Amino acid sequence: MLEYKIEKDDFLNHWKISKLKEENYKSAPDTMEAKIDNSWLDEGFSIHQYPCRKEFLSEYKTKEIDFNNDLSMADIYFPFGNPKVERSWFWFLPTYLESWAESQLKVPKSREYEFELKTCGGVKIWVNGKEVIDFRPYTRNIEKTEKFSIKLDKGKHKIKVFFNDLAERDTLYYFSLQSKNKLTIKQLIETENDLSKLKDIENLLESAHFKEDTYKKGEIKLHFSDSFSKTLKLKIEAGGDFIDFIEGAKKTVVLPKDKKEVEIGNVNEYPMGFNHIKISILINNDLKMSKHLTLQVYQKELLFPAADNLDTRKENSLNFIIEHGESIAQKALAMVAKKKELKEAKKILINELEGIEKRKDCSDFYLVPILWLWIKFRGEVFDQNFWNYTEKVIRNFRYWIDEEGNDVMWYFSENHALLFHVSELLAGQIFPEKEFANAGIEGKAHYLKAKERLEEWFQRFFAEGFSEWNSTAYIPIDLIGFFALYELADDKALKKLAKKAIDMTFELIAYNSHHGLMACSHGRSYEKELKGRYVNYTNALSRVSWGVGYLNEATNAQALYCLSDYKPNPELKKYVDWDKAESMIFKNTQGKNNFVDLYLYKNRDYLITSALDFKPAKKGYQEHINQLTIDAEALCWVNHPGENVKIGFGRPSYWAGNGYLPKVAQYKNVQFLLFDIADEHPVDFTHAYFPTYAYDEYLEIENYYFARKDSAFFAITAANKLNLAAAGINQDRELKSAGRKNSWLIRAANRDEFNSFENFIEEISNSFLDIKEQEINFNDPKHGRFKFNWKDNLLLNDEPIEIEHTDPGGKLIIDKKL
Repeated sequence: MLEYKIEKDDFLNHWKISKLKEENYKSAPDTMEAKIDNSWLDEGFSIHQYPCRKEFLSEYKTKEIDFNNDLSMADIYFPFGNPKVERSWFWFLPTYLESWAESQLKVPKSREYEFELKTCGGVKIWVNGKEVIDFRPYTRNIEKTEKFSIKLDKGKHKIKVFFNDLAERDTLYYFSLQSKNKLTIKQLIETENDLSKLKDIENLLESAHFKEDTYKKGEIKLHFSDSFSKTLKLKIEAGGDFIDFIEGAKKTVVLPKDKKEVEIGNVNEYPMGFNHIKISILINNDLKMSKHLTLQVYQKELLFPAADNLDTRKENSLNFIIEHGESIAQKALAMVAKKKELKEAKKILINELEGIEKRKDCSDFYLVPILWLWIKFRGEVFDQNFWNYTEKVIRNFRYWIDEEGNDVMWYFSENHALLFHVSELLAGQIFPEKEFANAGIEGKAHYLKAKERLEEWFQRFFAEGFSEWNSTAYIPIDLIGFFALYELADDKALKKLAKKAIDMTFELIAYNSHHGLMACSHGRSYEKELKGRYVNYTNALSRVSWGVGYLNEATNAQALYCLSDYKPNPELKKYVDWDKAESMIFKNTQGKNNFVDLYLYKNRDYLITSALDFKPAKKGYQEHINQLTIDAEALCWVNHPGENVKIGFGRPSYWAGNGYLPKVAQYKNVQFLLFDIADEHPVDFTHAYFPTYAYDEYLEIENYYFARKDSAFFAITAANKLNLAAAGINQDRELKSAGRKNSWLIRAANRDEFNSFENFIEEISNSFLDIKEQEINFNDPKHGRFKFNWKDNLLLNDEPIEIEHTDPGGKLIIDKKL
């Protein structure tokens, strides 16, 4: 019997658990109504309710749940720091999810015991076969809480849990059960396995970590804080996340007894990209224990110089995509264009067409290149059956929410809306006289509807810019639509709008990049965009456009760009690869109603950027608010984790986004952040990404941490002190600062400003700093006296630094004074 002590506010998070039951959920097709104005970024994605959820709610809100289910509970859920019993993931189709869990409670006295239950779905709990709570909010990724009590006699009690939900794309599928009792209770797990072995393996995997977040050469080593008394076999599975279709790697390695590290293979055995790595240890034939880690792999031999001219860089990029790109429609399009690996191209395309036919979410990402394929290459490759099937899929697709459907395709963000409209326009252009089954109209009617929608989309875009500002995840998705219209649309006005949009986007990429890296504040981000800077999709666009950046598995817009005749402005290269002694400031405003004001300062050695005063002390989503960039690995940013679990599925997650947003100010190379986190949020600290392995040197002096890489350096401090992680997956790369109220200061610099790292340390250390939880007073040795608090704008020498509202195009300033 496994035994875990549960103190007050601890979570019952070890359970015997069933296999996950997943079933396609079919509902009656229906239309939807919604304003496509990006209001979901303010109000949350749950403002849009799909027909399938309405039907699910009517069925499951009151449905009887049978205690005597036939699901085997052979697995044991080991949480590895997660307070939840969680199976969150991404489902491309509406999917019914169901799980069961069981364990025992051991209580020291006969009395009432209090618990707090949280879920976004439905949960029912029985104790000793008697129902104690039935809680089914079904609130689509919005956590709800219910408190309850159970009268228990002293001793052991069987507890059984049912939890279910309807998965619609990204789905937070979990429950958490927290003890609210002053008395210590125990959670027990029945098992026939060696108890000491199980706990030792759990502790071993809990300590598993990599020394670095990026590997470019040699053997990849997995490290542990403890060793194990026996030799263990570790199964290693690596690959992309839910939307990164990179080929995985599988292998088994042996961890010798009493050893604290093991080589899990050479970098060349792993796919280039941001790898999600699952490490499993088989306990017996029925039970294994698994832990997830992440790692960016970018093989050193890929760091080769770019060609001198655009056409050659495009050609090289297409060949790179064919060899290394994601296995999606755009890669197949590159194969067809180059007449290479046509058998593999057809296989990829059939897979994509089958997904589009089912109306999987993100179908719009891949329908556009299939329409490109039809317009450019129909009749040149493949048999007639392939083209017949392609036509069938195109003419049966659901092109907008005013058509009936029971899918969960996401229509409501700017990138998806654009691609649906582009798809509809091109499909109507291809088949003007043929009927489209889902809407019951001819192609020319689709064409006219799409044309009007695109004109409205572009009108809003040029006025507001990207509401998902500077997102290296989603700008390449918008570019799929822009390049398709530019290259394929018959309508000259739309082609002109697309060209203007590409020009504007490439300008934003250039201004927001540091030597080819678009490492700035982002409106939406994931951990892979923040830690996996070599494999950011925009890097490949910069590489082709100006010869600066990194080719990678990026395929979405990259293939279409390289197949188009678009030529970027060569004058932008000086901004992408800024190498002048002067500094550059770029201010711009993005989104509806001045949604976000952005500030960027860069010189030849570093870039530092902020989203100024963006929804301070409000709940966050995936917004990446601040960033200091020296190179692809030497980075720093501060955020409030959205969840406690280190590698989770939350939006926001541990590193990407903010549970609660800070108030941020920046003047040139000095950045200020104030946090005020609500008591209801489970994470009561803020932290900074501080990868010590990526710096040439770093040191702690009083409450400052200083770091240097090449000629760039910075200081970072917080009101509530800083602690560098000494163990776990963030060892030596996380600075944690306790407290819900806190303030942070980052000061960036280089040799041009301070002559040496030693001078910088001395001057900053000797400068007056009064940093409190909610106010910062700092006498900067170069700029003067700063004051920042919740009440006022940033003050410099008692003068307010006003936030400047510009426009999407922004304002560029060359700052000669350092």
